[in-house]
Order: sequence, then structure tokens, then C-alpha cells
Amino acid sequence: MNLKGKKILYIAPRYFNYGIKIKEEMEKFGGNVIWINSNIRDTSRYNSFVYKYIDSKKEKLRDKYYQQRIPKNFDADIVFVIKGETLTCDIMNRIKDENPNAIYIMYQWDSSKAEPNAIKLQNFFDKVVTFDYEDSVKYGWIYRPLFYVQGSSKLWVNRKNDVATIGVVHSERIKLLHKLQLFCKNNKLNLFHHMYCTFLGYYKCKYLTRDSAYINAKHSEISHKSLNLKDTYNIYSNSKIVADYTYPGQTGFTMRTIECLGNQCKLITNNSYIKLADFYSPDNIYIYDINNFNIPKEFVEKPFTKLDKSLTQKYSLNAWVEEVLSFEKC
Repeated sequence: MNLKGKKILYIAPRYFNYGIKIKEEMEKFGGNVIWINSNIRDTSRYNSFVYKYIDSKKEKLRDKYYQQRIPKNFDADIVFVIKGETLTCDIMNRIKDENPNAIYIMYQWDSSKAEPNAIKLQNFFDKVVTFDYEDSVKYGWIYRPLFYVQGSSKLWVNRKNDVATIGVVHSERIKLLHKLQLFCKNNKLNLFHHMYCTFLGYYKCKYLTRDSAYINAKHSEISHKSLNLKDTYNIYSNSKIVADYTYPGQTGFTMRTIECLGNQCKLITNNSYIKLADFYSPDNIYIYDINNFNIPKEFVEKPFTKLDKSLTQKYSLNAWVEEVLSFEKC
């Protein structure tokens, strides 16, 4: 794909720097990219406060935010939206007025159950792509799983973590962590974990609102420092098996699932839809039941089975950008 000379208006959240990596990849293809961070809460303390506590001011804040950032006279060739959680129909109409000749493409890396705004926005786009299998069937969107940014060259047998699990604190993730701790202790395996929550958020949820996710978590199990992309990929390169948790109702594969593929980590997951994936192999992927948790000994001991290079390349960021942005108007 050649984007040389193409002007791209790119609206997406930063989200652990994945948004930046996608922008950089489009620029490698030759695109002239203007990026608007759609996570308004990310952009200032004031915006974060309004979004969290003052519902009556959200609409005005959104309108002003996009009005200040939608470029005038840019006349984009492509308007590329990821998630679009803060976009409204009025804002989309404003974008259309400024970019009447553009091809409009939207990618969803959340399910419509978690992010229903996508359903309201879909008619503004020439092409809608989703990571969620059920959404692709229900709405006629194109199904395309996520990507990995970089791969690990470290040999699987030389990695120090037998099992690793990372994520934001959630009651089921804490439950999974406790199951893994017991399993690894009984089988003399090394477990690495990183469960993230802000310091204030942890104490508020544990002692004031008494959220079950936090009541069952020990303070020693929680980190108040978030992982950046470099830290995350360092964990992958040092881990043999990664344990993942998919939220109920989501059929799409998490970013962690695809990153395991790219970094040659074996995966345990509760997402049974993984059996539909072209990269699925029972040697590399085990589907667990959180209420009847066990990992077969032979799965733990058997090394990662390498897949065909073309299959691994298919899920790289480079291939993802090329597939998602490819579109020809009739």
C-alpha cells in the first residue's frame, strides 16, 4: 500500500502509545497524518475532572475540543477513526463539511456492548472494521483482529518467567491471579504479575465503595505504576506463558492475545472464540475455566510451537495498517 502524498485525519486514543505507533506506521507508508487524541480526559486535568464528575458540561467540552482541533482547509484523503468514543453525530457532520472528498474508515477495538457509540456513528463511514467477531456478524462490519507492535527474538526456553499476567485491577483478574499463585506454588513455577490501579483509586474502592475486585486484593498484589509499551514488551520477551482475561460479552481477541503470537509466548485465555483463529494451536493456547481452574502439565512443559512466518506477519502492525486502510471508492 502506498499512502505517499495522502492526507490523513486520524482520530484515536493514545492508549499505551498504540495510537502513536499506528500514526508512525501510516507515516512509514508515506501518509501526511494529523492526529487528534480522542481520549479527551487524557489531555488536561480540567478535562479529566469534567468528564469524571460534571456530566452537564461534557457536551460543551466535546464540541469545543473538536472545534479547536479539526483542521481547516486540510481536505483529507482519508479520515481514520479508532473507537470514536467521544465523537457525536454533530461533530462527524462538522468533519464531513471540512473533508467532503475523504474516504471514511472506522476501526473498533472494543465490542459494541462496551462502546455502543460505534453503532450511532457507523453510517458516517465507508468502511467499518472490528476486532469483535459477533459485532462483525451482527452489523456487517469487516472482521480484523488486532496487531502486535514488535516481536521477541529471545529463545522461549531461556525466559525467566514461567507464567506472567498483567492488566488493570478487575474482580475476575484478581480471581485469576489467586488461581495462578496457587497453581504456580504447587508446581514450583515462577509467576510474574502486574495488576495496576492508581493509589487513590485503590483506597477509595477498597475502603469506601467496598468494590469486590479490591476487597479480595492484597496491597502487595497491586502496583500504582502503569506499564508503558516498552515495559510490556519486555515482560513478553521474558515470559513463557501469558495468562489473559477477556471480559464477558467480548468475542474479540485482546491486544495481549495477538502480542503473545508476535512474541512467541504461549497463552492461556478464557475466550473460547480463540478456536476460530487461524493461528490457534492447542500446543500454544489453552482455554481455561476460571471456576474450574487448571493448566495441564504437558501444556506448561512443551515449548512454543513456531508458526509459519506468513501467519505471524499477518498480525503485525504493518499488515494491520495496510489491511484496515485499504479502500477503493466505486
